[in-house]
Amino acid sequence: TTGAPTQNPTASPSNAPTTAPTSAPTTAAPTQAPAIVPTNAPTSEPNLAPTVVPTVAPIAAPTSAPSIVPSVTLTIAPSITPTAVPTMIPSISPIVTPTFAPIIILPTLSPSISPTPLNCTDPKVREELILSELVIISGQSALDDPNSPQGIAANWIINIDPLQVDPCTYPTLGQRYALAVFYNTMNGDQWTNNN
Repeated sequence: TTGAPTQNPTASPSNAPTTAPTSAPTTAAPTQAPAIVPTNAPTSEPNLAPTVVPTVAPIAAPTSAPSIVPSVTLTIAPSITPTAVPTMIPSISPIVTPTFAPIIILPTLSPSISPTPLNCTDPKVREELILSELVIISGQSALDDPNSPQGIAANWIINIDPLQVDPCTYPTLGQRYALAVFYNTMNGDQWTNNN
């Protein structure tokens, strides 16, 4: 049997645990808080294994000395936010080398295809050429109305006029049209002498 516990620990601990508990607990109760003063010598091994998942929030205060090994592995993709301190090595970007001589495109001395001459006697071409000149004088809306003096005069020059003027060679087409508009505006069909 063992007596009361001693106040001082034994010089060397036993290799095996005791098989039975002591008859009475120790007189000193265990402390609830850690020691106030930390030990000066570090332990040979860490108390806890490092966690696999990093912490979400940073620690309250940074360490006073930098670590020897970087804690973050380098990535190939750029970060979302820029760093506060610029890097010493510039990023790789394509190099554009300017050309020394400008590229000159010389125009041809003669056109490759000669323009097709207008066939002013073709009825469709003749009508388009006459209307393109008359629209400048009266406007498109007046010519589009077949009952207006302008629409009647344009129809007369294109389809009824016995002269059948050639718009490519007839120099006074505008004057002839103005007289036809005047004739229709003043009810020329009812004049005594309307030839």
